[in-house]
Amino acid sequence: MSLWAIYESSIPRIEKALRETNDIELKEDLASALMEISNSTSKTILKQLIETTTNDQLQARAFFALAELAGYDGIDYLQNIKTKGEKSEEEKKESIDWLNKNTSPENKFGMEVTNNINFIIRFGDIKSPAILWLDKEGLLNEKKAKKPTALTTEKKDKLIDLLIESKGFGLEAAKGHLFLSIEPKDIDRLLALRQMCIYSPNDQTEGRLKTIGIFIRSLRKRM
Repeated sequence: MSLWAIYESSIPRIEKALRETNDIELKEDLASALMEISNSTSKTILKQLIETTTNDQLQARAFFALAELAGYDGIDYLQNIKTKGEKSEEEKKESIDWLNKNTSPENKFGMEVTNNINFIIRFGDIKSPAILWLDKEGLLNEKKAKKPTALTTEKKDKLIDLLIESKGFGLEAAKGHLFLSIEPKDIDRLLALRQMCIYSPNDQTEGRLKTIGIFIRSLRKRM
């Protein structure tokens, strides 16, 4: 499952498997895994896949992965690639349309993360370490939650520590604030938070893993 891929140390094994396997579904998962990890060096092998595959669906998946990884800088490349069929043609068009609409030279990846207001309404009274701190800081206030702002470094570090202690519970209520506050140096602690979410599975786990994945991918793209 590509969602679980996040460590850059996995890239050589993923790329080796991508070159060696003939299984189309596995190739699709591996391309998605490279997108999740989001190291810019993976653009090379994704372009090779796009240019050499004869499979329509695989090329479509590679288009999606490359658009996510390259952002605005991938528009010209995608425009000049010949597609293999209907699925890849549709994905190519959708990827280019999305990039044109949501990215720019100043905002190359178009990423935006907002706080989950419904989560705050439903679970804002749960006394987890993270929720208690957010309440004390006034960050569960609906008006503040709808317009997230960056936290100070001290508060950002405190929130990450409390989310780790809370096994991820409360991330939904503060992910907008956190997204505006994190820096590349926070990646290791975000990976620790991700591990705690995995070790405490529930019906919110997949959403939390996706959010943390977006955080880490956005930071790696800045590096």
